[in-house]
Amino acid sequence: MNDDKPFVSAAFICEKVLREADSVVSAIRIVDTFYVSPATTTPAVKPAAGLQITLFVAVRKKRPEAPPLKHELKLVLHTPSGKPPEVENANGVVSVMEDPTIPFLFVAGEPDQPASMNFVGQVIIPVQEFGGYLFDVFLDGELTTQIPFRLLERKDGDANPSQTQ
Repeated sequence: MNDDKPFVSAAFICEKVLREADSVVSAIRIVDTFYVSPATTTPAVKPAAGLQITLFVAVRKKRPEAPPLKHELKLVLHTPSGKPPEVENANGVVSVMEDPTIPFLFVAGEPDQPASMNFVGQVIIPVQEFGGYLFDVFLDGELTTQIPFRLLERKDGDANPSQTQ
């Protein structure tokens, strides 16, 4: 591995992330399957009607940068059908969901300590179809990993509320 390049050390979906006073993070309830009621499935769903998830992506670099360089983390969502998800704003305008790009710098640290950045983001997924979804995780324009997850239709009697949103 190139010591000069940052890398993704963790990427997943969870219920929430706690950040303690000492800056240590704890991911709570890592999830890859969500059971959703079919009533929330419509051709274009307002963001409030979508599935809210928490994404966690940890980026590391073996050595800190001096001076700090700008890096970019980009997340691209793929739906089961391959169609881009659509969202409806408050004015009723339907548009394609944007793929977020997050610029960041590594904070300068001790010369012998690794540099790190933790991205924690709340994302609302429009529930328009059931099946396998995927987030591509790009770091500085290069695909570095993927985060797969499933949205399944909740049937009456499904008894797994821990995975239900």
